[in-house]
Amino acid sequence: MRTVCLLAFGLAMSLGSLPGHADTFYLLSYGGVIKKFTDVASQSSFADNNLNQPEGMAFDRAGNLYVANSGNDTIEMFAADGTASLFASAGLSKPNALACDSAGNLYVTNVGDGTITKFSPKGEGATFATVSVTNMNRMVVDRGDNLFVTTATEGIVKFTPGGVRSIFASPHGAISLSPGPLGLAFDADGNLYTSCGTQILRFTPAGVGSVFATVPQNGPARCVPGPMAFDSKGNLYVVDVLNSAIVKILPDGSGSLFAQSRFSPADISIRPDPPAASGSTGP
Repeated sequence: MRTVCLLAFGLAMSLGSLPGHADTFYLLSYGGVIKKFTDVASQSSFADNNLNQPEGMAFDRAGNLYVANSGNDTIEMFAADGTASLFASAGLSKPNALACDSAGNLYVTNVGDGTITKFSPKGEGATFATVSVTNMNRMVVDRGDNLFVTTATEGIVKFTPGGVRSIFASPHGAISLSPGPLGLAFDADGNLYTSCGTQILRFTPAGVGSVFATVPQNGPARCVPGPMAFDSKGNLYVVDVLNSAIVKILPDGSGSLFAQSRFSPADISIRPDPPAASGSTGP
């Protein structure tokens, strides 16, 4: 299988792994650059707006991309053509994970004070919930607009649209969440996936957990799967944080290296065509 170097991205990608033209990949680097690609013939720099310690990103249903600019305590919004604007700058403390609900509200975890802020589509913000821990990692919303957050000490926490809090998956449950869940993503059937240790765990809507896959080693560093997103074909793409790699996991749980990066990826999101929420809103 041939390998093509994507010089614009610093990626080496297997041609046989490409998902086709239906899905557009967005890769956020800690260096503040967002890369966009669909295949080896369609690749570009989506945004390079001097982001300061960006952490997470999410699409709304209109196709706008939001980025947590953690170093500046702001949220930046990017239109489909890459045009940037300031979406929010008040009430934020080290914003990290982002997720949009079906009404276009944006949820932001603040690792600086352990809160979640909810912003209306107009940018009006208010505290939605207090998580009581500052080590929140990633966040997703299901089709019922329930919010799920990974934390290092409390497992996966769930919030109803009204803010009622419960533990969806305990770190001391039947399936171990040690050393702590990181990434989150929903598949088309409403199952919730999280990266934990070197494994990908799957939870049914009822909260029954099982091991879905073990992420293969992708470099000299310890394998640490983190942010992840599903494409329209049901394949799961997982960022191996320490090895700056992206792993593709098929619906049967088998995994292989999809891309290697020269920069450190902070988050990945996949926007289907036509634009819809991806990587942040689940079934």
